[in-house]
Amino acid sequence: MSPSMHRTSLFFVRHGQRIDHVDSSWALSSPTPQDPPLTALGQEQSQKTGAALASLLYAHRCQHHHIHHPHCHHQHRHQQQQQQKEEDSSNMTPPDSPEAEAGEHLLPLPSRPQHVAIITSPFLRCTQTAVELAKGIRSQTADCHVTVAVEPGIAEWLSFEYVPQPVPESIIVQRMQDFAMTRREHEQYYTIDWKYRPHTTSLPAWPEAWDNMQRRVEAAYRHVISTYLDSVTTTAMSDKDVVVVFVSHASPVNALLEACLQTPTLVPIGLNSISQCSWISEKDYQDQEQARYPLVALASPPLGSTITSTTTATTTTTARNTATVSPSLDVAPKASPALTLAGQDGRWQLELKASVAHLS
Repeated sequence: MSPSMHRTSLFFVRHGQRIDHVDSSWALSSPTPQDPPLTALGQEQSQKTGAALASLLYAHRCQHHHIHHPHCHHQHRHQQQQQQKEEDSSNMTPPDSPEAEAGEHLLPLPSRPQHVAIITSPFLRCTQTAVELAKGIRSQTADCHVTVAVEPGIAEWLSFEYVPQPVPESIIVQRMQDFAMTRREHEQYYTIDWKYRPHTTSLPAWPEAWDNMQRRVEAAYRHVISTYLDSVTTTAMSDKDVVVVFVSHASPVNALLEACLQTPTLVPIGLNSISQCSWISEKDYQDQEQARYPLVALASPPLGSTITSTTTATTTTTARNTATVSPSLDVAPKASPALTLAGQDGRWQLELKASVAHLS
């Protein structure tokens, strides 16, 4: 069993504000009207989202190392200041823990570094969001290794209603070229995971039905989990705590959450929203549920783990894709059914649901 499984999380982030939603004339003069970039505000908020992710990542590490988070954060900032004095300009080498200054009683940092694997849709608004997330993460922590990879399997839902014309396959090659050309400029923030082999190398057929989108997103999700987590004991990254960040669109984020939690899932997905699922061993999960519901037999399904199918069946495709669905359609279980991952029995537990609090 990989020790990393004790401390791993999945994050699901929607892209930032896109330019055609604030400038209706942009598409009239663009050669790729189906693939808009972020606005300046979208870039700024995406970087802020990266900083929020760094805070969540650090709190999660402190929790699993049994370190009180506020003091842990103080030590974290102290070590960053020390590192900035000692590191070279590339700022890419994971730091050693410096000695605390005399008179300070600081709790130790978690010893294992993190590998943050950002997996992004090939659409420009998502790859730009991924870059800004990496910048935001690295602005807050220097002891993690950030990689970025493109996965066409988590691309936008290509419904006729939402995407009224076909999207050229060339955007996938263009994104890889963009990353290759800017790798020197961004190497202090992330590296491209050139070893990653995507589940698919093409966009889905247009127009795309909702069920088809769900199936291809689930297949891509399983491929990513297998690549970065399920085989973590045999990879070069096994000495790190691996965290995966999916960057996608409103409907695919819901489909990703559904693939993770293995239950029909429908939540409002706002721009730059963050959802988080953390791995918990089956023993810890059962102990947690027993403490929470001491009179409920453990053999019973955990509360919140199942929902009726009528909610999803009566939901329109428009409601599924919108970022502001009715509260009555906000359906998400607390945890997935029991799974086995990297040799450990456990579950994915929903920790954060489409939060935009960091943008306030």
